[in-house]
Amino acid sequence: MSFFRFLVSKHLWLSVLAMVIIVVGLIWGTLKWLNHFTLQDVTITLPNLQTFSLSEAEDTLEALGLRFDVVDSSDYFPDYPRSSVIDQFPEAGVAVKPNRRISLTLNARDFKKVPVPDVIEKTRRRALYDLESKGFVVGKLEYVPYIGKDVVVGISHKGSELILPVELMQGSTIDLIIGMGLSSERVRVPYLKNLSMDDAREKLNAFSLNVGAVVYDDELGDTASAFVYRQSPAPSWEPRLRMGGNVDLWMTDDQNKLAIDSLEFYEANPYADTLEVPVDSLYHDDWTDTNDITP
Repeated sequence: MSFFRFLVSKHLWLSVLAMVIIVVGLIWGTLKWLNHFTLQDVTITLPNLQTFSLSEAEDTLEALGLRFDVVDSSDYFPDYPRSSVIDQFPEAGVAVKPNRRISLTLNARDFKKVPVPDVIEKTRRRALYDLESKGFVVGKLEYVPYIGKDVVVGISHKGSELILPVELMQGSTIDLIIGMGLSSERVRVPYLKNLSMDDAREKLNAFSLNVGAVVYDDELGDTASAFVYRQSPAPSWEPRLRMGGNVDLWMTDDQNKLAIDSLEFYEANPYADTLEVPVDSLYHDDWTDTNDITP
């Protein structure tokens, strides 16, 4: 009977109510403190810091209440200023908390010397990949009689043959001497209009051809935005030039000279009806790496 009176007593329920209020208050206070401590509703959208100098990046991040670490790059990228930011983590546009540490990768101060990869007796395609992946620029392709077709038999720099092992500065131009097999094989001329100079050279190399004479418009304002608006010989689906031949290019930045005959050229492919890919997939000549115009 006394236990029943205890259960219904005012003192018990007042104590329970007080404990509930204290627990709820503690939980509420803890959540409020956590929200304040972790800045739950506060985020900062990272700006794009690429090309910023280190001092500019530091000022920008400090103004946003962020910290940073610096990672020096071992490679030099000529498209970016020396010692400028070339990469960041997290990337631009990501929302982060205040006081977050941002990792900045800086461009090297200049090209460095690296070993020239051994591409002798490798295929042209493999040699292009190996050299360009190490930061070298592939220049002229010279074809010579050699039983191995499309195989590199020698490399040169500034007219002098390179004897491996040797180191050169990244960005150096290396010419390739390539075997043409036992026949005077001819290759077709790819469509180069509207491409930049670098893209045109890369495409010609893929077809075992070279850039010949380059003629710039008299009123050319920005060579970096220049594109091919005329080529000679004209693009052709039939083999026309000997391997290692030259294609002359005319360059401009006048958008009124953009070529509009690309679709007409690709639709004129005499083998388009027998190919297993649609015509619009031929715009990058993915099926012509070997210069074979047969399906």
